[in-house]
Amino acid sequence: MIVGEFSYPRIPPLYGTLKAKEKARAEEEERIERERLARQRDQQQTEAAQRRLAVAASLPREPPAPNTPAAKAFLARPEGAAGITSLRFRLPRNTTVTRPDPNQSTLLRRFAGLDKLQTVLDYAESQGYPVSEYKLLTTFPRRDLTTLDRNSTLADLKLVPQETLTLEQR
Repeated sequence: MIVGEFSYPRIPPLYGTLKAKEKARAEEEERIERERLARQRDQQQTEAAQRRLAVAASLPREPPAPNTPAAKAFLARPEGAAGITSLRFRLPRNTTVTRPDPNQSTLLRRFAGLDKLQTVLDYAESQGYPVSEYKLLTTFPRRDLTTLDRNSTLADLKLVPQETLTLEQR
């Protein structure tokens, strides 16, 4: 410092602190919004899981495997009059649904021939494939089952004794 010269202490510009405060406030608002969205997503996933469990609990019991004594007894009862069908569901490749085995490409389940189409759609929903997001298609002739009468029986829809159905994202 030169003698006789006076220098003022350095004061940070006010503009810089306001800008820093605005930036900090904006970052805090973004963080709060991200947390809110994460909580909302978690709640939606929990509700979807509860809905899937409720639908799964409402499904009728799976009929016995064909060519067994239990199957013969089932077919002798009125609910077995239309037979037993084995439905194979081809799962979509690119999906957000988590499966116990990510390499699994199909699901297999038996239904009574007198079960309604709604039962099959409920089963698909219980596995994480709701009708609002997925179509259920027969292979040949190609039909979208989600557009048909849900009170039709599987026998009426010619899905007995077996059929391969494809789940396709809408």
